[in-house]
Amino acid sequence: MYAASLQMLRMRFIKQSLPFARLSHDRLRWLADLVQDVTFPAGSMIFKQNDEGDTCYLIRSGQVEILAQEEGKEKQLAVLTPPVLFGAATLITHSRR
Repeated sequence: MYAASLQMLRMRFIKQSLPFARLSHDRLRWLADLVQDVTFPAGSMIFKQNDEGDTCYLIRSGQVEILAQEEGKEKQLAVLTPPVLFGAATLITHSRR
């Protein structure tokens, strides 16, 4: 019962993110089965510029600050808040972050 309710919560959350808003129920269930819950403590680095892009993330709570190194200085590119997907471009293009 707990596993079924957890899957339903994941499905509802995933559907809130724009790329997944129009997925069919079956596709949504399939995707929810692949999702892994990961928690990062505040201030953690999730990935670095030029890392291999092998994962994307859907923010459920908190916020993520996207930074880049430009001319030796750190520059803020964005602050992401839920529900938003990030990191997917590298999965699609097979490029580095």
